[in-house]
Amino acid sequence: MTTFYSKLHRLGEPNAESQHSKTDAPFRASVAVLLRPDDHICMIRRAVKESDYWSGHMGFPGGREEASDASLLHTSIRETEEEIGVVLVPEQCCGRLTELQHPKLHVAAFVFDVPTPLTFVLEESEVAEVHWLPLGAFQDPMHRSTRPAQYNGKAYQAPVVNVGTADVWGISLRFVEDLLHRLIT
Repeated sequence: MTTFYSKLHRLGEPNAESQHSKTDAPFRASVAVLLRPDDHICMIRRAVKESDYWSGHMGFPGGREEASDASLLHTSIRETEEEIGVVLVPEQCCGRLTELQHPKLHVAAFVFDVPTPLTFVLEESEVAEVHWLPLGAFQDPMHRSTRPAQYNGKAYQAPVVNVGTADVWGISLRFVEDLLHRLIT
């Protein structure tokens, strides 16, 4: 049986330049999508904070670019270590997903090969929990539904994938779907 993990080579060059320049958004950020050989991806539940737009949401370790970051790839590596205590190196990066735009920032995602078990040290002010979710569950219609959301003051039903206690939607779900599309086609 072919696995998603065995197809990581399909992702292409991870160090490609951003589709967006530093000047066309107030902020840029990047996240790390960690994929292990059993086809599980690492996601975090963000800590609940009143000041955080994504408070309590499922996402990937990552955050805003800092002036000291050499690239968005380095932002994802730095933020992953800060948030969950996992040290990554650029050589583990297998590819870059399509950068997504949110009104508040542009977000890049880098996929990392993590072939060995990881030990997590959570920055509790940022991360409440770490989850390993089976990538195949995102293809299963039984896990799909919608959830109420708002954008610019207008209510709508957002697609969501429910895996156990994890509800993945928004930018995070779009990154997972991009990853699946690249690994399947």
